[in-house]
Amino acid sequence: YERYQALTEEQKELVYNRDKLLALEWIWGSMPAAETGIATWKELKSAIEGTAAGETKEICLEGNISNLPKDPDKPVEDIIPIKIPQGAKVTLDLNGKTLTFESEVKDQQSLKNLFEVEKDGTFTIACSSQTTPVSEEALINYRSRSRMVQGIDSDGYKDAMEKESRYDRATKTVTYYVINSMTSDMEFKKEADKNNASAKRYRIHLDQVGAIEGSYINNAVAVKEGGTLYITNGRITAVKSNRAVLVEGGTAEITGGYIVGNDERPTTPAPSNGGGVSVISGGQLVMTGGMIAGNKVIGNSSTGVPYEMGNGGGISVRSGSSAVIGGDAVIAGNIAYHGNGGGIFADGGSSVKVEDDAVIAGNLAEAELKNVSVGGKTYPDASKSNFKGSGGGIYIAPFQRGSRKNTLIVEGGVIAGNVAEACADPRLGYGVGGGGIFTGGDLRVGGDCHIENNYAFEGGGGIMIWYKNNAAGHSYTNNGYHYPTFYMSGGTVRGNT
Repeated sequence: YERYQALTEEQKELVYNRDKLLALEWIWGSMPAAETGIATWKELKSAIEGTAAGETKEICLEGNISNLPKDPDKPVEDIIPIKIPQGAKVTLDLNGKTLTFESEVKDQQSLKNLFEVEKDGTFTIACSSQTTPVSEEALINYRSRSRMVQGIDSDGYKDAMEKESRYDRATKTVTYYVINSMTSDMEFKKEADKNNASAKRYRIHLDQVGAIEGSYINNAVAVKEGGTLYITNGRITAVKSNRAVLVEGGTAEITGGYIVGNDERPTTPAPSNGGGVSVISGGQLVMTGGMIAGNKVIGNSSTGVPYEMGNGGGISVRSGSSAVIGGDAVIAGNIAYHGNGGGIFADGGSSVKVEDDAVIAGNLAEAELKNVSVGGKTYPDASKSNFKGSGGGIYIAPFQRGSRKNTLIVEGGVIAGNVAEACADPRLGYGVGGGGIFTGGDLRVGGDCHIENNYAFEGGGGIMIWYKNNAAGHSYTNNGYHYPTFYMSGGTVRGNT
């Protein structure tokens, strides 16, 4: 009403009824003038946390902001977390610029979040001046250096694996490899002998993309219960941190942008889940665009890490949460190091859906295997190995009777070139594998989906469906767990090894 009274008489004549006035109020409320001139993290914190409930504010960066060198007038740890207030709507337009923050705390257990979205708060990360990143593709041939495993060059595959999940912070370039299966790559067979393996290398240059870069932080963005995060563009990189995004009972919608490069751990590392994004406590992730690539999560049971940790190199979905990966979203080149689910991991009554033209490719679930010699043969030692490394693309955990089931629905997209490195201990009857998909829950495959050219060192190059697990030191036993189910009404599964 006050805004209406401030109009000229001529303007008032244009607003001739209540509906028009409400429409004008809506436009004013949704199109605020962008706040500019912010040059320090302290000023950014003040601008964001000064947003009132019900207020909409856009902040557009005009230059790079870094806390390096450290601000002598304000301790670093007093600046973070920067909180999007309850009921406020804040848009951060990176505008091709970079926010850099390095914490002084190096102990992983004491790390803080960079941004936190409070209940009913909305945080949008955008980049209005972003140009389309330059992408390169190349076919790389790996010649065998020693032995073959089931007709596949294990050394060639290992060479490619070791080069995955690489983000060059100097050049802002992410590189990942999608393994080609020798059993289906007929063109490659014609051109070279079978002692080779091949991979397609993807390299994406992100130097012109606005970014949020954090070092030694807990999460770049944490979304609390009832909060909402939108990522439409820009890059988020969390180095020597737990992950880029934590959705804790809130909602995250990703339509564009890049979550890349969380491929190192803090100085005193502890295991965590979700190298790129972790969704917990009934949270929801909807991804219809953008890329989650070149991230790594670490678990290690030989140092006392519980079985439930170190999973989901790209995305972890747990405790009654859900994730929908669709549109042209890409989950690629992520690693669960000594964990399960190179691309995506789901447990605790959670669900994952893959649809449209989504791509889940070139992800790796890598095992921690320590061998023992028995009767002249070498096996992984159950007392020294964590037996993870299942579900190179996606891992769906078993579920107990009486609890909510874990489900995976694949109705579209491509799941290709993923690798599950785990090997079984035949003395225990313990099953591992699933280069494309590992499931102990409910799996439905249909539509125009493609599960192709995935590789498992043990069982189920494309899909592994598994129930029994009685390996020493694991929380899953033979009793109290549902049998998994598998229903296929369409799609293509081929060329997996």
